Amino acid sequence: ISNSITVIFCCDTLSTVSAGNDTTICAGGVAILTATGCTGNTTWYQLGVEGPFVVGQGPIFAALPQTNTCYMVVCCDPLYPACCDTDTVCVTILPVVGVGPITGTHLTACLPAIFGGSTYSVPAVSGATYQWTVPTGMSISSGQGTPTITTTWTNLAMNAGISGQLCVYQITPCGVQLICTPIDLNAVAPVTPPSISGPAKVCPGNIVTYSVAAV
Repeated sequence: ISNSITVIFCCDTLSTVSAGNDTTICAGGVAILTATGCTGNTTWYQLGVEGPFVVGQGPIFAALPQTNTCYMVVCCDPLYPACCDTDTVCVTILPVVGVGPITGTHLTACLPAIFGGSTYSVPAVSGATYQWTVPTGMSISSGQGTPTITTTWTNLAMNAGISGQLCVYQITPCGVQLICTPIDLNAVAPVTPPSISGPAKVCPGNIVTYSVAAV
């Protein structure tokens, strides 16, 4: 007596599924995940410390994670449900970081009417670029595109006064944010010296001393 068993390897024709490359989105955004290469049924699972759980069906899944999250797609043969392939994709969340405040050497001040300058800055955000604008009479000498700039002004500009808005645009993959702060710089008024002290009349040949109080 002999028995024969026919073994069919059901997974010979199963395609390899791909969940795509890892991706990054801004906080509150949506990640569109697409499974390719699957000729069977696709199911999406969210992975976590409590184990995977089903979050979607079909080749396309819209993920709305609140934190960095990984997802697994499972592709199974409709004729042989035990024949499955899997792939994993992770979504990283970029936080939306506010800009500012602007700080600097001189925001509101009375200064001598001479060539001068000041440094202004905002807290740096990783991956951000910055575009600064300054009031009339002030020039950016260095730092445009960075979180810190150095500005200069002429004696004529300071004598006329420099006032207006100092602004910076913070540009990140999650958008553009703007912050401004008022600038009010004025020239110090010349100090009038006190009266000259000394004799009002002097005879020829006399040596006398005149003085004013220090200011």
